[in-house]
Amino acid sequence: MFKNILLCTYLLASIITIKVYGIKNIVEGCFKCGSNIPDNVPDNVPVNEEIIESIIQLLKIPFPPTNLTVNVKSLLPQQYIVGDVIDDVIKFIIMKSQKQDTILYVSTYIYNCVREELFSPLIEYLHNLITSKEMLILVNVHIATDHWVLGVIDLNKKQITILDSQKNHRLREFTYLHFIMCAYFNVKTFHAKSKLKPIDSNCQFILAKNAIQQKNSYDCGLHVCLHAFHYITNFGLICADTSDLGRKWLYYCYTEYEKYKETITKKSSPSDQKPLNEDNIKKIIIKTLKETTIVQIDQVIQALIE
Repeated sequence: MFKNILLCTYLLASIITIKVYGIKNIVEGCFKCGSNIPDNVPDNVPVNEEIIESIIQLLKIPFPPTNLTVNVKSLLPQQYIVGDVIDDVIKFIIMKSQKQDTILYVSTYIYNCVREELFSPLIEYLHNLITSKEMLILVNVHIATDHWVLGVIDLNKKQITILDSQKNHRLREFTYLHFIMCAYFNVKTFHAKSKLKPIDSNCQFILAKNAIQQKNSYDCGLHVCLHAFHYITNFGLICADTSDLGRKWLYYCYTEYEKYKETITKKSSPSDQKPLNEDNIKKIIIKTLKETTIVQIDQVIQALIE
């Protein structure tokens, strides 16, 4: 259901654009999907003004804001989208898809701590959120050159995939992602009250061959969210033909999650997990560092993701 709502939001945004901004011709195929689009979808659909107005009211798609925060400003045309926006959009999709127990999300802040070799925040974060059901870890990977890519850790297959909208080799990022994977397993062992023991940290490193490619220098954040949508919803890869429509979708998801955060602030309760003491954190970090693979170029394969 949620998949359909989001996809309808894409289509409706284009219809509303025609209505509000006076575009004369409908942009054909504003979003391209894979094999999930039925063959019998008509090319030309008559648009009724009353239908458009009712759709706007139903979905409450936000119009351009009058009060621009730093985060919202990053969603304006040709701006670099900030990490906080990407984080909230992906968290919103996970929440609406009810995948909180099976998908763990590592935010911009946590990843940047790992990149700066400040490992304690990651260990504490995993300790507080870990469950027995996680299958995937999604990571908002921030490259030092103001570029964003999506890292995907498949915990069952021990596969680490990077989806890069500019298709460069990201060897250092593979190493950081491998650290996150090993840290996850070590924290999980700690939760089971077992002795820290060697884990099978052998892993396959994949640079996604069919990652969606950006058509400009500033839409990498949008593509991180589109790639995450694929993994969260199990829907085919979606390409944004226009940056403007894609950013409207991000703005919709971001503002909806902001509303959600306001409702849970007063209801939030402390974690049931007891905080880790400093000695245990150090033990987990030392063991994880020993197990982390420094990824070399010959270890990375290019493959199509499903």
